[in-house]
Amino acid sequence: MNHAEFRVINLELETRNSKPETRMKRYIDLTPIKESVGVSLDVAYAEDASELGFTDLNLVNKVVISARLTNMGSFINVQEEIQFELTLECIRCLSPFVLPVKTTFEVDYYQKMPLPEVVEAALTEEDLRSVYYTDNRIDLMEEIRQDIILATPVSPLCQENCQGLCLSCGQNLNIGKCNCQSEEIESPWSSLKKLLEE
Repeated sequence: MNHAEFRVINLELETRNSKPETRMKRYIDLTPIKESVGVSLDVAYAEDASELGFTDLNLVNKVVISARLTNMGSFINVQEEIQFELTLECIRCLSPFVLPVKTTFEVDYYQKMPLPEVVEAALTEEDLRSVYYTDNRIDLMEEIRQDIILATPVSPLCQENCQGLCLSCGQNLNIGKCNCQSEEIESPWSSLKKLLEE
């Protein structure tokens, strides 16, 4: 498969004012591949958290993005890889840590046509990964934002075997043991068990 590879330095930038945050669009020009089926275009660039519209994610440095756009005839297939680092708080020991994340997504972009009469139908898997574009240019920003959100862990752990905190004194058990006596926690069903044994 033929492809033209280059590093994007200056993409067309459009700011869309929205509250409570400002989001931007990065347009990739499809002209180099629009008339040639089977030809691919490779792009690579980096975005700041502010450019992606994030105010509540502690992104470290820039988000590194690389993508391959391929003219499939009736649509443009986009395969993208995103690399970024997040500062998170461990849910067990409450310590901050940096988590490197590498994720990929694939989506098909179709040329937007006049809308036909609306017909109710169940969405297919292909529908869920299909997006529409106009004016021979594609904006990947929203797909990137959504993929970063999906790749962010809901219950982050600094390490799989994190020991957490001592329930008595709050000592971080990953750093060292505390002097608290280990007490067996009584089961809430212990009283019922005693009654049944009598």
